[in-house]
Amino acid sequence: MPPALANARRRLEFALSHDGALIDKRAADGFWAERCAKQHGKSPDEAANCLKDIFGREPLLAGAFNIDAVIVETRPGNRVAKFFAPVADAVAPPLKTALISHLDPTAREQAKEAREKEGAAQILAARQAGRSASIAELEVRSAQIGYDESVRNVNANPSASNQQAVIKQQIALLKAQRDANDAFRAAGLEIPFPLVD
Repeated sequence: MPPALANARRRLEFALSHDGALIDKRAADGFWAERCAKQHGKSPDEAANCLKDIFGREPLLAGAFNIDAVIVETRPGNRVAKFFAPVADAVAPPLKTALISHLDPTAREQAKEAREKEGAAQILAARQAGRSASIAELEVRSAQIGYDESVRNVNANPSASNQQAVIKQQIALLKAQRDANDAFRAAGLEIPFPLVD
C-alpha cells in the first residue's frame, strides 16, 4: 500500500474513532445529567453509587483504543551512504514519480487522460496547421490571378499606373508565397515556393 494511502487511512480511522468518542461522551453526559446528577450529586463516589444502583454492580471502564508506536534505532552513519546520498536524493523524485504513475491506479488514469488530451491537442494543432497551409495556398492562387490580370493590363496599355499595379501585385504575390511557405513549414509539409524562401 502506498504511504500516502496508508496515511490517509490512518487519519480516517483516527477521525472516526475521535468522532465516536465524542458521541459516546455526549451520550454519557446526557445519561449522567438525566439519571444520576439529580439523585446522587456530582462527586465520583456518588456517580459510582448511581451506576451501581442502575446496573447492579460496580461500573467497568471500557472503550476502543488505537495505539500506534514507532521504534527508530539510530547508529552512526555509513560513509559510503553519505557519499551517495546526494545522488540518491537527486534520483529519488523522478523514480518515485515513475513508480507512482506505474503502480497507482489513480495516477495511471490521470496520466492516461493527460496523454489523451495531449494527443487530441496535437491532432487539433495538426489540423489547424493543415487548414492554414490550404488557405495560404489559396491566397497565393488569388494573388497569382491578380498579378496575371495586371500583366495583361500592362501589355494592353503600358501606362504608369498599370506598371505600378503590376509591381504592387508582384509584391502581394511574393508575400503570399512567403506566407504559404511559413504555413506549410508549420504543418510539417514541404514548402511549395523554395525560390521565395
